Amino acid sequence: MARNTTLSALRDQLRAEIGASPNVSMGVNYVPQMNHILNRVQERLWTEYDWPFLHTEIDFQSVDGQRYYNVQVEINPDRIKKIMVSWNDYWYNCENGISEAHYNIVNSDIGDKQDEVRRWRLIDNDTKIELWPIPESDTQKLRVFAYKSFNKMVSDSDRALLDDTLIVLFASAEILAGMKDDSSQLKYDQAGKHFNRLKALNTKNADFVMGGKQINHGERKLWGKWKNS
Repeated sequence: MARNTTLSALRDQLRAEIGASPNVSMGVNYVPQMNHILNRVQERLWTEYDWPFLHTEIDFQSVDGQRYYNVQVEINPDRIKKIMVSWNDYWYNCENGISEAHYNIVNSDIGDKQDEVRRWRLIDNDTKIELWPIPESDTQKLRVFAYKSFNKMVSDSDRALLDDTLIVLFASAEILAGMKDDSSQLKYDQAGKHFNRLKALNTKNADFVMGGKQINHGERKLWGKWKNS
């Protein structure tokens, strides 16, 4: 039971679970199908549960006059939990969503800039992050709290994100079911129990709140036209 297992090692485990020969020279034509099943099973498990160890934090720096920033390849844009901004030695929530009402306050379309960044949104098929207002300095650090991207294992040296036993048990159950093997149900039962056990272990990890209580923009005095925006 381990993470970061290589694709070739996963196939060896899968062969053992389904009773196939461990000799890699045998069943070479079946290797692409095993790779496909292992990848598909892992992607489903990656989707079905927010594994705490796959949550990550990635920082990027504001750039004076830059409105759009590339979404880092390490994260899944659909599973960005939040973005925070560090400005004047304090961390603040950067709220999700930018509307015409915000552009009426500070108009990004004509290049208006102001510090601090207060809002963000995804654009261009979720490949870029727009910041509002456009930063007028390089002094702000933004921290993205998100879930790691899923990347398929292609080469034998590529490593799995999730627990190898979990992946192999579900994959073997599927293969054995396709072979009309009665042991497939046993594998499904083992996989389900292992899945629940791993989830129970992971839920013991409490969420970390940086700096204790987070400061919202509404909790401090705002100035001028920013007030109640």
